[in-house]
Amino acid sequence: MDDLFGGMFKNVNLPEKKEEKAADNAKTKKEKKPKKTEKKGYVLPVTVYSDYFEPIVIEGDISSLEMTENEILKEVTADKPFLKNFTLEVLDEKRFVLVRPEYGDVKKGMVTVNDELEIVMGDKNIDISSITDGLNEISYEKISEYLKVQTGTEVDLFKDGDRINVLFGTGNGGKIENLKFPFSVILGIDGVHTVEKEDYLKALKKNLPEEAEEEDEEAGAEDGMLEEISDDEAGDSQDEEDVKITSNDLIRYIETLDDTYKGGHCRLYVNSDKNINCVRVTYKKKFVAPAAKKEELFPTNAVVSLIYERHQLTPEMFGGKEEVASDEVQKFLEKMYPEFSKERTYLEYDKKNNIIIPMIKSSKRGALSFSDEGGIKYRISDTPFAYIKASTDGNGFGEFAFRLPKLPYYVYEGIRDFFGRVYEKYSSEAAVLLLWNPASEKYVIYVPKQKVSPGSVEFEISPQVQSGYWRIGTIHSHGAFNAFFSSEDNINETGEGIYGVIGRFDSSEQDFVLRAGTGGNFIGLSLEDIFDVCDSSGKLKLWRKDNIAKIRMA
Repeated sequence: MDDLFGGMFKNVNLPEKKEEKAADNAKTKKEKKPKKTEKKGYVLPVTVYSDYFEPIVIEGDISSLEMTENEILKEVTADKPFLKNFTLEVLDEKRFVLVRPEYGDVKKGMVTVNDELEIVMGDKNIDISSITDGLNEISYEKISEYLKVQTGTEVDLFKDGDRINVLFGTGNGGKIENLKFPFSVILGIDGVHTVEKEDYLKALKKNLPEEAEEEDEEAGAEDGMLEEISDDEAGDSQDEEDVKITSNDLIRYIETLDDTYKGGHCRLYVNSDKNINCVRVTYKKKFVAPAAKKEELFPTNAVVSLIYERHQLTPEMFGGKEEVASDEVQKFLEKMYPEFSKERTYLEYDKKNNIIIPMIKSSKRGALSFSDEGGIKYRISDTPFAYIKASTDGNGFGEFAFRLPKLPYYVYEGIRDFFGRVYEKYSSEAAVLLLWNPASEKYVIYVPKQKVSPGSVEFEISPQVQSGYWRIGTIHSHGAFNAFFSSEDNINETGEGIYGVIGRFDSSEQDFVLRAGTGGNFIGLSLEDIFDVCDSSGKLKLWRKDNIAKIRMA
């Protein structure tokens, strides 16, 4: 009883005299020193996970209600000498993982084979009699090679008397791209999961590939107005025979099997030697990113190139500074063109020609001006593809003149049919871009890489496409909703260009709205302003394997 309750009564003292207490307080105030930072205590019970044994639960009792990390580590490793130099990683307030040191322990030479020799991994003995029968001694290398096959990873051996402790190695193993479905994922001592392709894609919320439609000679434009482009995004296609396995995706999949690997604690070892097709998963110390690299500086005497408009910079524009960071150049551009917002813009610098090229998810810039007519202010964008004049007070007044050939009506039909197929498969929105190739003087109907949901679509455009084509318009769908421009559309559609929305894909007939915009100011358009409604002579197929591969559920 004395031991059990000693902690509760030991520090109970008799009251002191007031005079003595006052004196002690004065002395304390005078001699008071800063307290050392106390190590955080974790309320028990807590659970510790390891690659070498089942999870250990440390229970609390009346004399020990919480423990620090060091105390938890000592508790777990006290009777396990092979865990020497291991560290503890915190998952959350109740869970921890044991992590072995990053350095290896290469053993060379021979081991005496006798009845006392034990090969131990965690709490389990490993039988190596198949390679030691009839031998008086065996090399560490042969033991390691044998255990590599048995455990699915390289190993390190630590000799402790007649016991050899086996720890998983810290190497990376083979190449992940060499794995073939189905393959095995091994967690802990013997947790084996067989990974099938369908389960893998489903867990990652990736799309199972569909049969590509047969190529149609009419899938372009008979009048030669359209051309096809390809970019790196199409390389993500997941055909039936080859699904690309990456380390990031595989880690995400493993996290769905066991969430203790979340937060950067997952190490993969790929073993594809001798027809072995597996991945051993072990815990590792969380990676801490190094300090950020010094930000790139841009010279203030450079030329800012906006494809068909250029701005010569001078140091005087930036307070006399000869170099400035990217955000200062971006702010300079945003004053003239609000679409060059911080979130939407990045800069590339051509040092040889001293040219700064702003890259943005928006159309390219033309000549910009403002006018005040009858008390109404207008923003005017005069570009090679369109003249757009829109009032800045939101009343929709203005003028529009399209300077490119009108798109055939079958292009609109092809886009609408593509959106319909996306809605059937995902019940979601989708987006298509209208591009113009100034070199060939042809249109490109481009499906960007995009994340879709029933109420949104987010897309990316590769730098190759942005730098080589004019983005003249964006058309997106609204799934089952009516066609209208949402407040989110108003925020995103600040570039100069044409914007359309097609809705009501839950019915047999769809509705469509169209507008032109400049700097977040808009003027309404009709279908006939952009499309030749009399030209339905061709056919456009966008529901192809390369385009399907670019669509992912958000």
